[in-house]
This record gives sequence, structure tokens and C-alpha cells, in this order.
Amino acid sequence: MSQSHNKDREALRANNYTTKQAMADVRAKVCASFSGSLATICRNDHPLAGYPVSSVVPFMLDDQFRPVILIANIAEHTGNAIANPKASIFLREPVVGGDVQTQWRICMIGDLLAVPEDEIAAVGEKYFAHYPNARHFDSMHDFHFFRLEVQKYRVIMGFGDIRWVAGYAPFTSCPFTEADKMRMLTHMNDDHVDAMRRYLRAAGIEVQDSDDVVMTDLHQYGFVLRHGKSLHFIPFEDEPQDAMAVRKALVAMAKS
Repeated sequence: MSQSHNKDREALRANNYTTKQAMADVRAKVCASFSGSLATICRNDHPLAGYPVSSVVPFMLDDQFRPVILIANIAEHTGNAIANPKASIFLREPVVGGDVQTQWRICMIGDLLAVPEDEIAAVGEKYFAHYPNARHFDSMHDFHFFRLEVQKYRVIMGFGDIRWVAGYAPFTSCPFTEADKMRMLTHMNDDHVDAMRRYLRAAGIEVQDSDDVVMTDLHQYGFVLRHGKSLHFIPFEDEPQDAMAVRKALVAMAKS
């Protein structure tokens, strides 16, 4: 088969993979991811100035679905981001073995900026709900929250299924007020732990009747459950736009 014919086949597959589908894939995969490879550019006073350096970081999504990380003042990424905010977080399918080129991967590319002072308290409470052990980091080193302002997503869902997606495009703002969200989270965590165990079991996760499960986040696309040291995203079938619709969705999922 000629090289030109191979290129034609790749172009055809790329055309069949639409931006709309790529945006749906971004929503599904990014919401269900809680760690990735952060890459920053070494600052000018570094021996490797101008070269990228990467490491694995846990993250959560804020209310505008931007990745938030917590990093120490002494970390290479902190100095790099302050000097040059250009950065990326790379996600990949969590499957060991097989042909990696047939597995999905998404690169979130943008500017890694410190979370403004007036947002730190709210961002911190949400982050610590996901990662409760992180509350103690300040006893070792000064840590600060940084947020990736995504400019573009590079989406590859398999051979030839490739798209660039604008950073603003895949997600819409969460329709719930912060007060409504906190009421829903508190209600689920206080009164419906059994239902949350059922949600995890329905997702194929082994859960004991005595296991603690905590709902750490909820939005129109689904919700996050913390079970032990693991985080799991459970998607809604539809996108509820108010608290009553969320209640109906959660009840239906508990009964299914």
C-alpha cells in the first residue's frame, strides 16, 4: 500500500471523528481523571533552561472544570510556572500492556497560574475533600494551589481519531449555585452512604457494606466518590440542570 494511500486513509478517519465527539470524549475522560503528567519549561536560571520537565501530579477540577494542583514552593514546577506559565497535563488510558497507539490520550495545554488569594479557601476545601491527607502538607513545606487555564486540548482516541479542541469548548459552567451543591453533597454524605456504595458496585467496583464512601464533587456531568484512597467519577445519563433533577437522577441510579 502506498504512503499516499495511507495518508488518505488517516485523513478520512480524522474527518469521521468530529469535533463534537472529541468534546464529548474530553468531558468523559477529563472528569474521570484525577492525575496526569504535568510538564513545565525549565526557567532561565536552571541548567536545563528552555527544556520541558514532567512529573506525575494529582489534580481535581474546579467549578469551571479547570485542573487544580497543589505543589510546594521548592518544587521545580513552581519556579518554572512563575517564570513561564506555559504548561501541559497529559492524560492517558490507564491500561497496562497492549498497543499504546490504540489507547486514548488527551493533552491539556495552557497556562499554569497561581489560584488568586480570594479563591484559595473555597478551592482548598474542595481539593482536601478529594485528597484529605494533603491538609498536612503545609507542616512540611509551603504549598500553593495552581490552576491550568486550558487553551487547547489535543485529543487522540485511537489511530486516526485526532482533534484539537478549544479550551473553552467542551464544558459549560456548572448550573448549581455553591450553596445548592453543598446542600446536595451534605445530604448524600449524611444520609445516603448506602446508595453511594450501590453506585460504585454498579460501576464494577468492589465495595464492602462497612466501607466509607464520600461524595466530594457534583455537577451536571456526574459526581465524584472517594472510596478509601481512590476517586471514582460516576456520570449522569443526562445533564440535570437543577437540584430536583439531580435528586431524580440519583434515586433512579440507586434503584437500577
